[in-house]
Amino acid sequence: MQMAEPLLLIDTDIFIILSAAGLLETVIRLLGFDAEHARRLPALESQLTRGKGFQQKYPLEVRDAAFDSARSIPASNERPEDDAILQGLISCERIDDGEALLFALLVERKNWILTTGDKQAIIALASTPGLHHIRNQVSGRIACLETLLPALLREKGIKAIAAAFNPLRSINKTLSVVFSRGAATPEALCREHLDSYLRDLEKQVGEDFLLKP
Repeated sequence: MQMAEPLLLIDTDIFIILSAAGLLETVIRLLGFDAEHARRLPALESQLTRGKGFQQKYPLEVRDAAFDSARSIPASNERPEDDAILQGLISCERIDDGEALLFALLVERKNWILTTGDKQAIIALASTPGLHHIRNQVSGRIACLETLLPALLREKGIKAIAAAFNPLRSINKTLSVVFSRGAATPEALCREHLDSYLRDLEKQVGEDFLLKP
């Protein structure tokens, strides 16, 4: 199989959060890519405009921001060549179909990276015995919100990042805890909570599993 061009896959949850915070382009760059080499799930736009679950979870201004960002990030129409890998992931009840597709693509494209906001899927992939062979193939190529936040803090500083995520604390538990005082959260407190989240997550997925930009 010919080596595919390096790409960054972005799952829907984190695409929405980062777009609403105005930090999507920054994260893409911190992970070593540009918008042309980033991909989102094709269903994103229809989910934002017609998905009842999305309308209940995300305020209109958050959905509008993500919809605007979707215009500049191409949708991925790739499918894994080995359907058995995809079906094995789908069979895990804690991994939804969209996340299963992204994980399966990551297995076959060894120079692709994924950033995701679905911690449940990450934990399921890394801790389910029947998926151990897949876990090992994608290890070190998955970034999540908890691993992106330290890089964002280094890049822009606590004041800018706390202010950017402040409006999103009500819809994301990690953000509500890490930025517990909103835009006025002290850096020491932010990092204390963030370190705690990371330690807990690594206990469940392994210290080698997550990508830390």
